[in-house]
Amino acid sequence: MTTITSNQVTVTVTQPPVSAVKLSASPTSITGSGTVTFTATVTGTAGGTSIPLTGISVSFYNNNGANLQGTATTNSSGVATFSYTYNNVATGYDQWVAVASGVY
Repeated sequence: MTTITSNQVTVTVTQPPVSAVKLSASPTSITGSGTVTFTATVTGTAGGTSIPLTGISVSFYNNNGANLQGTATTNSSGVATFSYTYNNVATGYDQWVAVASGVY
């Protein structure tokens, strides 16, 4: 009996595009000075299922998106973290956004 082997076929698997970025902060309140850690979870949708995206660059902006403060890359869970230290700030609030591939 003769064995015949087929040709090779290459299948390329890619991540879906970013469909959502969820941002959280800890702590959400400080007095005067303190460090806040921001966590962005980046997901895409494949086959109707939300999946974490790895290796995505995330930009963290404060002043409601006006000032870029830093970047981080998502890990295997789709999570990127960034810490920001406030020093002797006045009472008020600071709005932050995280952007990944144009999605925030």
